[in-house]
Amino acid sequence: MRRWAAEAGRPALTKAGGQLAAMEALRDQRGLPWLDDLARDVRHAVRAMRRSPAFTTAALARGIGATTAMFTVVHGVLLRPLPCPDADRLFAISYTSPSLES
Repeated sequence: MRRWAAEAGRPALTKAGGQLAAMEALRDQRGLPWLDDLARDVRHAVRAMRRSPAFTTAALARGIGATTAMFTVVHGVLLRPLPCPDADRLFAISYTSPSLES
């Protein structure tokens, strides 16, 4: 029975590209392949940052500056309450011309 199973599986392995390819395909199907990819990308990024520390410092400074600027704008426009008393009583008036309605 065991020999029959091995002989039956041989064409499948050959069609799939061999035992090594079949094992890699199985490994990719189970587990978290995206986590392995993420770890590989992080290792590559750290190696690249070690090779060029000046570029890394400049990129981090620009990123921190851009984030700070965006947060300042969002905080000033969206998050901070309006600087007027009784802000809950404010309302907007709009007018649409009847000739523009279709």
